[in-house]
Amino acid sequence: MAVEAGVALMVLLFLLPLLGLYLRRRWLSTRGGVFDCALKLPSGSWATGVARYEANELQWFRIFSFSMRARLTLTRDRTTSIGRREPEDSEAVVLFGDDQILRLRSTDKGAPRVWEMAMSPASVTGLMSWLEAAPPGGDRYSGLE
Repeated sequence: MAVEAGVALMVLLFLLPLLGLYLRRRWLSTRGGVFDCALKLPSGSWATGVARYEANELQWFRIFSFSMRARLTLTRDRTTSIGRREPEDSEAVVLFGDDQILRLRSTDKGAPRVWEMAMSPASVTGLMSWLEAAPPGGDRYSGLE
């Protein structure tokens, strides 16, 4: 009897975190469009995650985290695309098969910063459309007079 209770407890302890990750993903997807997206960290390594459109923000969340807060938030009118590329051989090992890497410049926190995000071609198209739909104003049009 004690063995069965111990096994049941072990199974429960294994399943609870998985259930938590599933519920978090469901919560994220109910609050805006969500897509799989890896982010290149300042250390140079890639972190798997999901990105979500919410109003005028693109929010990025680590996939294996219980945090409800975005690790990165980019404001649409302060973010521009500066290029797209295919993954290098060393990157292709850690990314999904057809991922493309989009380079984004953001001025959200003062000085410009470049971010690289890897996503499917369909997600690249969606993100580019979202960026281009930004209302006039902000940094993206500051050079146009």
